[in-house]
Amino acid sequence: MSQAGLSDAEIEAAAGAAKERKLEGKWVLPLQNTTQQPPLKELTDRGTREALFKAGWNRTEKGDANDTRATIDGRLLIVWTARVADDGSFEPLEVQPAGGKRMHYDAYRRGLR
Repeated sequence: MSQAGLSDAEIEAAAGAAKERKLEGKWVLPLQNTTQQPPLKELTDRGTREALFKAGWNRTEKGDANDTRATIDGRLLIVWTARVADDGSFEPLEVQPAGGKRMHYDAYRRGLR
């Protein structure tokens, strides 16, 4: 992987992050709590950008304590259908809880109360 495109300060910070993890001679770009990782716009090596994008995209899907796929109020949501308006807002239409039938979103919400 290449750090091409990063500033000297960013490369130094990445080396420091690696050193903290006992990875001497390497660079670590710590993931932030966002899908679009800030260094993506600066990195010029496609392979490095791809690796960083995938790490950010999948950061909460590792089956550990940070995995967010499993539950919302103790129910796994498999299907979420919504209508998106021109302004980017959306109106939820229906959900399908695990093992359950697809239902209108309002009916699902009433069941959570």
